[in-house]
Amino acid sequence: MKFTIQKQYLMLVVGMSLALVIGSFIYDFFDSQDISDSGKLVEITQSYITGYDKGKLNWKVSVDNAWAKKNRSMYYANRITSGVIYNAEGDIIIDSITASGIKINTKINSITIKEGAMARFMPQSKTKETGLIAQENVSKNPIIIKSDELRYYSDSEKVYLNKGVELIKDSHVIKPLNGAEIDNETKVVYVDNGFHIESDEFFVSGNKMVIYIDEEFSKLSGNLMFERYASENIDESLDEQEKTLRQESSLLYADEGVFYESDEGDMLYVTGNVRVKQPDKEILAYTGYYNQTTDIMSLNKDISISLDTLNWALDQSTKDNLSNDDIKNSLNQKTRITCHSFVFDGSTRKTTLKGNIKIVQSDKTIFCNKLIMSDETSIVECFGNVKVIKDKKDSIKTEYLVIDLNKETFTAKRGVYSEYHLDEN
Repeated sequence: MKFTIQKQYLMLVVGMSLALVIGSFIYDFFDSQDISDSGKLVEITQSYITGYDKGKLNWKVSVDNAWAKKNRSMYYANRITSGVIYNAEGDIIIDSITASGIKINTKINSITIKEGAMARFMPQSKTKETGLIAQENVSKNPIIIKSDELRYYSDSEKVYLNKGVELIKDSHVIKPLNGAEIDNETKVVYVDNGFHIESDEFFVSGNKMVIYIDEEFSKLSGNLMFERYASENIDESLDEQEKTLRQESSLLYADEGVFYESDEGDMLYVTGNVRVKQPDKEILAYTGYYNQTTDIMSLNKDISISLDTLNWALDQSTKDNLSNDDIKNSLNQKTRITCHSFVFDGSTRKTTLKGNIKIVQSDKTIFCNKLIMSDETSIVECFGNVKVIKDKKDSIKTEYLVIDLNKETFTAKRGVYSEYHLDEN
């Protein structure tokens, strides 16, 4: 088939247009020209440069000086002194931008920074501009952005951060290992291929993180590890047992997690291969939850607790005064516990186990439906279908059993039935 002259001309025009657009994008992405003032053709000093997308204000930066070279769609600048980026509704999403080594592509309306950037991501739904800084009368705290490299594309409303990235919040710093992507329209930050979260009190690592800025929660996944550091300044009013626990670091592992931030207190949910580990202690579960406000930790489904010793359950003075050999022996044995749910209430210092509880030591096994242990009183209560088997032969059945470690007493109530086997000798 032969092309007419009109068709050939139309294809030439379309082809040239595509080449210009694609060429500008490729030039912006791969341009490695030094941002130097040699070869200036146009120079702008101490001024604003403003970008528009379909007639709407898209971004605005203040520069000391900017210039153009042979490619008139490319502007270069030594330094941005301040700047803002808007979303489609005209809200300020990112403000307080400062950077060095800037390229501005006016054809595809993009900004590229290769020599360090700082900015502030605003989480509130509405802000108004005061100069080039958003007003501060908002309840939510902004995220401070630091990055060696930053690219912004107005057509996709996305910011790409690379090398030396830090997302700084009041209580912690998020450090993506291989950059981050910010979607300005949805106000979501995507972190792939590894991250660290660092603070004075804890450290977190994982493979992926999605931060929902306005909702103030994050999704984490992939080989998650949470470490709570051992306390350095311990309240002297705490008892010996609590001091000992706070002097130990704690580790939490999981496949996935959701972290909620709140002024009243943060909350963490974890799922999949949950493992809590302290020296001499380990707990396995399928799901877990911690509420900072209530100081409650909850673990659920397929609970398995391994304890090298029970000495941590009593303070030293109580242990020194024990006379019951059976209790002394129990404190020094390895213990394995299985149940359906585990709850520790830090405010009352009580631990509650529920559902098909089985406690195994070398010389005894205890079964019950519910168990409550009070750290403050050193009293253990067992409820419902309680059964104690000693040396694989002697047993006690009851509906309620109380073990008072301080008084060294065992008390069974309600429906008590016991069975003892006497030695022939």
